[in-house]
Amino acid sequence: DKAKTFYLKELDSQRTSEARNAYKMNHPIYPSDMWITKEDSILPKKYAEDRLKELYTNDAYKSLRTFVDLKWNNNKVEYSIIDEKKATKIDTFRDSQGSNDSKNKGLKSTKCDFIIYEFPQANAHPDTYKFIGLDPYVSDETAGGESLGATYILKNPKYIHEGHTGDIIVAEYVAKPGTRDEYSRNVELLLGLYNNPRRSLMFERNRGEKVEEYFKKVGKEHLLAFQPSKYVDGKVKLTQVLKYGHDVGNQHDKLELLNQFAEWLLEKTTFNGETKYNIQRICSVGLLDEILNYDFQADKDK
Repeated sequence: DKAKTFYLKELDSQRTSEARNAYKMNHPIYPSDMWITKEDSILPKKYAEDRLKELYTNDAYKSLRTFVDLKWNNNKVEYSIIDEKKATKIDTFRDSQGSNDSKNKGLKSTKCDFIIYEFPQANAHPDTYKFIGLDPYVSDETAGGESLGATYILKNPKYIHEGHTGDIIVAEYVAKPGTRDEYSRNVELLLGLYNNPRRSLMFERNRGEKVEEYFKKVGKEHLLAFQPSKYVDGKVKLTQVLKYGHDVGNQHDKLELLNQFAEWLLEKTTFNGETKYNIQRICSVGLLDEILNYDFQADKDK
């Protein structure tokens, strides 16, 4: 308590925002202080801005993504490519949703086609696509929720030594169709395209009861990832009672996840002799735009 009081007093004595940010970085009291930048952000906004500029130069991002339509055929998922000009897309989440106070209100739905950055690898290891994150939305009613559903498939870096890519986002589905079941049905299709990796789908448990309900209903409970508990000795331990999804019950939980995300963004991955930060390999202009504009403080105040 005495140490905290001392450092808070020292922080208060800093006269400029730049000095305060520098002090917090060098004398962190809270985990988020370690990720402070000139913009006072947990996430590496400067890298997101640089990557966006790179992708927007000569419309480079358009050649890195493919819009597809997915459908079932004898328990297998087939895709057909959609012309870029005809695809339904959301490239700037803030513009499509409005401000933090009014985003998505008054809209009937916000739809988007599936985006593929790297198609499924033939004869891939069973755990190649085991990391899938889903951020659900809370209500079918347009006035009852402000978020889009967001699903990203991350490629396992475990097999980079075999000459494969890894630690990259290979597919995304960000949208808000008419109902949450329709969104889950589309996520089911996307998972089917990537060979239905077992226990791969991690979702926000607090808002994801409809996700769990849907996959149980269609007999694909085995796709849901178990709920992890806290790190113990550097390893994730499962809870005693098996549940699905990840609890994000308070701002501390959210801050912890944001810090982990920030760490991953700034981890370096090497393949084909080229070493880059993971954020420098992200091809999703929508996600980079979200990183660039995300305001944890505003989110905290809501």
